[in-house]
Amino acid sequence: QRGRGFDPRLVDWLSDTPGPATVLQLRLMPQLAYTVGTEFGAFDHSLALRVAATVPLWQGAQVVANAQQRVSVSNQAQPGRVFASLRQPQGLQALALHQTLWLGQHAVLGGAVGVFEYDAPGMEGEALVFVPGRDDVVRLRGRQLERRPGMPVGGQMQQWASYRWVPQFGGWARDTWVEAGWQRYADKSNGPMLTLSRWWGDFGAHLTYRQGGVRRFAGLELSVPLT
Repeated sequence: QRGRGFDPRLVDWLSDTPGPATVLQLRLMPQLAYTVGTEFGAFDHSLALRVAATVPLWQGAQVVANAQQRVSVSNQAQPGRVFASLRQPQGLQALALHQTLWLGQHAVLGGAVGVFEYDAPGMEGEALVFVPGRDDVVRLRGRQLERRPGMPVGGQMQQWASYRWVPQFGGWARDTWVEAGWQRYADKSNGPMLTLSRWWGDFGAHLTYRQGGVRRFAGLELSVPLT
């Protein structure tokens, strides 16, 4: 991330000599959906493992493929049971070509075209604008997919817009930020979102609130480095 006060001379490089580019990059990400303490069970869940493969092409361009495989599903999350909606899908989730471009000193634009949500061709894009003289960021995102069977009317279009405010006073400067915005979800509902983030080095805590129509969600997310 670019921000006020960043000095590249302060980076402690492991090696000053550029190495060869990695042809294939792989990431493994667990995906867990669960309920706790319901009248049907103490803990019902659906656990899947997502693999993301990235192949760089030219400057700012890469091909990304995401695939997902279910690992564990509790009895109440099986098809036809009360928590069947928790059941994680599996298969090739996305295959897309991504391109990122810098527009001057304070804006970056990214876009992708391919197949998303397992079988829906489409495109998505994101624009980041770094506010001059501050660490604040304006973020705009959008997605347009071809409508597929079972997709809600209007569900092929989604938009997000947010502003990240970083305090410039006290010891919390650049370690704490508030991001507020508006989202339009795949079911055509829309509503506000608010996230309060606090970082301690590589560890982070995030209080989130989102609303879509009459549905509301609030929770705590933790960012913990594995290495």
